[in-house]
Amino acid sequence: SPAFVIATLALFVALGGTGYALSLPKNSVGPRQLKKNAVRTAKIRKRAVTRSKISNKAVGVSQIGDDAVTGAKLNESSIGTVPNADKLGNRAASGYLDVQRIARFTLTNSQTQNMFTKGPFTLTAKCTINSGGNDIANILISTTQDNSAFDGSDTTPDLDTTTAEANRDFVNATIGTGTAQIDHESDGYALAPDGTSLHGELVAGVNILGLPAGTCVYEGYVT
Repeated sequence: SPAFVIATLALFVALGGTGYALSLPKNSVGPRQLKKNAVRTAKIRKRAVTRSKISNKAVGVSQIGDDAVTGAKLNESSIGTVPNADKLGNRAASGYLDVQRIARFTLTNSQTQNMFTKGPFTLTAKCTINSGGNDIANILISTTQDNSAFDGSDTTPDLDTTTAEANRDFVNATIGTGTAQIDHESDGYALAPDGTSLHGELVAGVNILGLPAGTCVYEGYVT
């Protein structure tokens, strides 16, 4: 019978020790012919899998190991806002003081410059050289609300819209002409009837830092 013939032939081949190589056409083995988990890491040549071999969105979060992606590998512009980025210690940023840095700048004789404005208050730097034999670097405070008050270099606490300049010194560095002087006001504070408050850590100096004589210097922090 045909079955007998085939069985006899198979036995003959086996006993004869003859081997036959199986030749497969190119690209004939695809994903459907591979058993699940048949291809493991050890079977993949190093650097054989490159970006062009990975389909879009094939690698998800679950396929990425912890700490595998570092900052240098991230496109920052693709990252959205971090949740609660405006919170500091679970408190809204508005619950903290807004400290503003006033970068260092210089003035010369008869020059003035607005340093900072908050609510009704304005701080103005003024430089005066050789006035009655003195050089003066001062910071003046002014208000648009009567019955304000402040504590600074001046001893007069009342601050009104008409308060004279001589009574509005927030910081004052006065010294004989050509001599170095610096003044720092760490407890300068101002209050207005509308609830506005201003605190300044401000510095004024004259003839310092090796600058040309007659130069006034200013900087500091305000809240």
